[in-house]
Formats: sequence, structure tokens, C-alpha cells
Amino acid sequence: MNATLTLADPRAARRLLAEETMFRDLEARATEAHFARIRAGRVESRETGALHLDVLRDLKRINGHLTAAADPVLDRVGELLPSRLRQDAADI
Repeated sequence: MNATLTLADPRAARRLLAEETMFRDLEARATEAHFARIRAGRVESRETGALHLDVLRDLKRINGHLTAAADPVLDRVGELLPSRLRQDAADI
């Protein structure tokens, strides 16, 4: 991440975006695991549910802000798509 911000390194920016994808997967698995514990009747998971989900949401937001640093670097070298929307979503 540091190289992305300080050196405007496109390679580091691409790695940062690749890590964003891994983070999204980890966040989704952590959320599902939490809900599975609640469904299993674990009292401690029900008691801490809101806090757990708030922390995951906040980490997701922090990750989004950090990975946004890659956008101007990749845009400068012509590697950023004009839109992050899927092609079929544009028809909506």
C-alpha cells in the first residue's frame, strides 16, 4: 500500500486491488460464519452480534478507502475501466 501512495506504482496498485478481492471473500466468510453460529444457538454470538457485524462493516469501509488509492494510479496509466459496473447492469 505504501508504494501505491508514495511512488504511484501501478504494480503495487494492481496488487492492492487483488488484495481487495481476497478481503471481500474473507469478509463474506466471516459474516456467514457469524450467522451460522447464531443459527446454531450460540448465546455469545447473539449477544455480540451487532458489535461483530459493525466491526466487519467498518473494516470493509476502511479497506474500500485504502484501495481507492489505487484508482488514480491505474487511471494515470490507462488501466482503470470507465465503470466498475458489470456490462449487463448498464441495461437497468
